[in-house]
Parts: sequence; C-alpha cells; structure tokens
Amino acid sequence: KDILGRDIYRVREENDRMLQEVRASHEHYKKRQKQLFTGIGAMLLVFMLFALIMTIGSDFMSFLHVDVLQKAIASKIRASEGFMTFVWYIAYGLPYIFAIGLFIGLYEWIRARFHD
Repeated sequence: KDILGRDIYRVREENDRMLQEVRASHEHYKKRQKQLFTGIGAMLLVFMLFALIMTIGSDFMSFLHVDVLQKAIASKIRASEGFMTFVWYIAYGLPYIFAIGLFIGLYEWIRARFHD
C-alpha cells in the first residue's frame, strides 16, 4: 500500500511538472507570436511610408532642393577623373543612403517601442 501510494504521488508530481512546462511553453509561444505580428505590422508600416515618400519623392526632393544639388554633382562627375569621380558618386548617392537609414531607424524604433 505504501509503495503504491508513493508511486501515485510520484506520478502526480511528474504530471504537475509536465503541466507547468506545457504552460510555460504555451506562454512563450504566445509571446513570440505577438512579437511576430508586431514585427510584420511594423515592416508593413515602414514599407507603406517608404512607398508614399517614393511616390511623392520627386516633389519632396525638389522641396529640399536636393535635385539641384544632384544636377550639380552630376556635372562634377562628368568633369572629374580618377578618385574624385568615386567621391562624387558617393556624394550623389548620399540622399538615398540617408533616406534608407532613416527608414531603417524608423523600423527599429517602432520595433523597440512595441517590444515586450
């Protein structure tokens, strides 16, 4: 009778431990699922903002007078030789690199803001 009682107690403890592990695993799964949906939502938001700015981007670049600067840099590229041509190409691409960095920063900020 004692042996049977101890076996039942051991089985009950093992069942309780397994139930706790399953509950912890389920909570972890729900947390990861929430992070997944938040991340996908943040990526879609950033993509939509990027698409919006790219559709009105030429007007935005004109508003900031970046197009005038890029025309001047394009003329410098045609006139330059050697290493300076490489430097002018980098200068020509800086507004685009800055915009991409801005969107990556915005995405990371949104992701960090909604992270648990």
